[in-house]
Amino acid sequence: MRSKHARPWLLVILSVAGCSKTAPPPVPVPSAADSTSATVSSSAAGSWVGGSLHGNNTEGLRAYLRSVTEVTPKRFKLEWSPATVAFDRDAALRSLHSISRDGSVIGIASDDPAVAKLKPGSILWVWDVTVRKVQSLETRGDVTLVRTTPVTLNEAIPNAQIEFETPVNLSAYYRAKRVIPPDLATGALRGSSAPRFLRASLNGADSGGSSDAPPAPDDAGTADDAWYDEGMIGDGFSGEKNGWLFAVGYQARAEGITLELQAHKNEASDNIDARVRARVDLDGFNIAESLTISNGNVDAASTHFKNLNGKVHAQFLGRLGKPGSENFKIPVMKLPVSFNIPIPVGGVPFVVQVGTDFTVTVGLAGKNAAITVEGQTAFRGDGGFDYKETKASYSTQFQGDKPSIGDYKGFSLGVSAVVLGVQMPRLGLGLGLIGVSSVAYVDVINVITMTNGAAVGGLGPPCKRITYAAVGHVGIDTEVIPLPFAASEKVADALSPKREIFNLSQELLDPPIKMCEIH
Repeated sequence: MRSKHARPWLLVILSVAGCSKTAPPPVPVPSAADSTSATVSSSAAGSWVGGSLHGNNTEGLRAYLRSVTEVTPKRFKLEWSPATVAFDRDAALRSLHSISRDGSVIGIASDDPAVAKLKPGSILWVWDVTVRKVQSLETRGDVTLVRTTPVTLNEAIPNAQIEFETPVNLSAYYRAKRVIPPDLATGALRGSSAPRFLRASLNGADSGGSSDAPPAPDDAGTADDAWYDEGMIGDGFSGEKNGWLFAVGYQARAEGITLELQAHKNEASDNIDARVRARVDLDGFNIAESLTISNGNVDAASTHFKNLNGKVHAQFLGRLGKPGSENFKIPVMKLPVSFNIPIPVGGVPFVVQVGTDFTVTVGLAGKNAAITVEGQTAFRGDGGFDYKETKASYSTQFQGDKPSIGDYKGFSLGVSAVVLGVQMPRLGLGLGLIGVSSVAYVDVINVITMTNGAAVGGLGPPCKRITYAAVGHVGIDTEVIPLPFAASEKVADALSPKREIFNLSQELLDPPIKMCEIH
């Protein structure tokens, strides 16, 4: 059954002023005049709104710096590390040249006076763009490439009071792709004494930012680099991974957004057709952040996604065309795309990210075996966490509705089954314009299963068992990219990677008889 809201199939095409100072003074609180409107039009912002923000496009970066709206904080007092070399907005407009795909290599005009202050171990702060630690420098003509690694905020800003709350302007977004370094793709952990909470990366491997190997030359950004636009279609992104074609679309609406995922198995054989579709209609919400750092220690921190309200619809279809059986398992895809909404505060580049992911396991038995199933759920409330004096608490106001199971059909000569898991949506708060480091997130995991019994004459009707579980989480991101906030052991111990806030499920038996029950 096709939802009336379904969109067309997406896979058809498939520092502070005085940047020469080593230790910048406290940053002034941005005035209300700096944030007169949260709406940024495409014409005013150049090509970055609704498009892909190219780190190798100097004019595109300048368009972002000129047009992005600063958030007015409730409290804002920073004391930067003496190792900080700052590029304020004017300096960034004048001297920022490029940012590598993963955000680790920053190209800066060699004749900028502050470049002479940079050295390994410096903390580079580029207004509204990045906060990172310098690893090495390389001069290429009139541009100096500054190779960097992630830095925790309590190292960069040993004393800070930051507090803000703002509506998230979901229409002022840019599409972003994540880079998975080859040494992380293996998932092998390098030796490290740091807790896992601080060492996590794209796939659970230790990114640490401590590799001595310099980024590939292409990572520095070149004028003809088409990587940013590869896979970009209309208002979304398409690609292929793990033998599946997928597309993720993002559509801004007056009251919020619609995020849609569509995927199908890409196989030359015409024997199997497997498709996944999921959509969330998400209303506008607020992001609230509070952070207190004293003498390099995180004394208190909180992140809250407020006034959340969304509806999720998920669907699977699988069928065989020939005799035999097909079984496959697709692990979590780790889709390398997100939709980012910048919310800079006093030059600190906070970013809200919207994303999705999925995993599926399927077994189909017998000629013309087929399973189709769909369901929906809804969520609302306030998702977030609070940390103070070694104790953490998670919001209990993030709630979901009991899922409902919609249309379903099944036929198979043998027992067939599917387990579909969709992370829809995933909302995160991070730091950095390109190569965002995540801080905290909320998500809803939707798990739909269906088992279709064998159609064997004389043994009663084939049983169908369908379940739909919706699980809401709030937590600290330890799996996507390195955490930029807490470096102290007490925070690592106090905050688990994620906390389950709600877990609601629905089960349906067809026919609803005793022999179809599973014990």
